[in-house]
Amino acid sequence: MALVLCAGLTRAQLRYWHDSIALFQHALNVTVVNGVAEANLGFALAEQGHYDKAIVHYKTALHSEPHAIIWNNLGRSLVATGKLEEAIKAFQNALTLSPSFANAHRNLALALARSGRLQEALIHLGDAARLEPENATVHNIYAVMLGRAGRTTEAIQQFQIALRLAPDVATTHVNLANLLAKQHAWDEAMAHYSEALRLNPAFVEAHCYVASLLLEQGRTEDAAAHDIAALQIKADYVPAMESLAWIYATASGEVGTQHAAEAVRLAEQACRISGCKQSGLLDTLAAAYANAGRFEEAVKADEEALSIAKGAGENNFADSIRARIDLYKKGSPFRVKK
Repeated sequence: MALVLCAGLTRAQLRYWHDSIALFQHALNVTVVNGVAEANLGFALAEQGHYDKAIVHYKTALHSEPHAIIWNNLGRSLVATGKLEEAIKAFQNALTLSPSFANAHRNLALALARSGRLQEALIHLGDAARLEPENATVHNIYAVMLGRAGRTTEAIQQFQIALRLAPDVATTHVNLANLLAKQHAWDEAMAHYSEALRLNPAFVEAHCYVASLLLEQGRTEDAAAHDIAALQIKADYVPAMESLAWIYATASGEVGTQHAAEAVRLAEQACRISGCKQSGLLDTLAAAYANAGRFEEAVKADEEALSIAKGAGENNFADSIRARIDLYKKGSPFRVKK
């Protein structure tokens, strides 16, 4: 958001000073004190990613032009350079000067959230949503933060508002679907996942979320189809590899037998890409080894998974892993009950 500056320049001069940085630098060269020019030069520098230089000009501008817009722009550049505490103060100064400055409320909220101050962030996002009730982006961000805070019902309401304002945003449909799925509202969740994929058929994450939901419902073939679709779009996408490997490794009958080698390949590749430090992925690798008759390797992989799960406090998952280790030690693969 730049401040108006160019009233004193002729049309010919504006054509000559086509580059905004040169334009605002020229204004500084021909005037003794020009806070507006300093602010606009800062904005132009920030637009080109020169945040440190922008910060210098914003701070200079504030000596003569203590304007809320300049404080807000300074805050944005400070965030971009990782100076969150200083950015928070800049946004607060903007709001002191202009309490109804919705963009400053939003920027302050995002900076607070990044600093781990989620509850404070929610207050300012609520203010931003109240001040800009027709801004779908604000409602979407507010919903995401409410979801992080565990306020699921309110988050769903905000996502629904965002979709009424901007129904063609695929990520909003997916975010809403994820919350609905957590509440076991399967049909509503699937409707929003499907809409997201209609809007963006190459939405890899959406394919994987659909696969996960279908697995919850025991529809393994349909789930596998979405994992395969995800891998056709992004061949090295680890969540799809892990999900498909699990389906193949734990399937009963011919499916498990026919895809035993593919399950191992997918699980091993996912481990190579990710570093194999996640308990869930190691558990999938163990299931793939067991399905292929490689029980000693299965036990070793799941013992590592168990150690990670226990360290992370994943007690229920740790119990499930222990049960699978017992199976593998007896020479039996794990099968998902239908």
